[in-house]
Amino acid sequence: ATCAQCHIPHDNSLHYLWVKTVHGIRDPLVELISDPYDIDWHAYREKRESYVYDSACMGCHKNLEERSLANTKAFLPHRDYFAQPDEHKCVSCHKHVGHDALGNHLEAMGWKKPGQETPP
Repeated sequence: ATCAQCHIPHDNSLHYLWVKTVHGIRDPLVELISDPYDIDWHAYREKRESYVYDSACMGCHKNLEERSLANTKAFLPHRDYFAQPDEHKCVSCHKHVGHDALGNHLEAMGWKKPGQETPP
């Protein structure tokens, strides 16, 4: 998956274009005016519900609702999600989806964990 497939909403074209525009302006500015190594990326991972969109998840997992309703045991948590979609987010349960070993990658690239010294 590409960054935009998860981090840009896919619920409607206007929302998609708005978020894409905001990120297209903000992200380069942040890199120009601040040091990306000063950003606490581990803390951002804890706020994943704010920047990973369920509409993006459902773009790839189109049949999840149908399969969840058909299977009485295996998809019980997903049935709860579809019954009350405003109370649940995909990444609330699927915490590490999309970024295999992201914490290890961040540390290898020099990003510190909270309370840790920045590598030389």
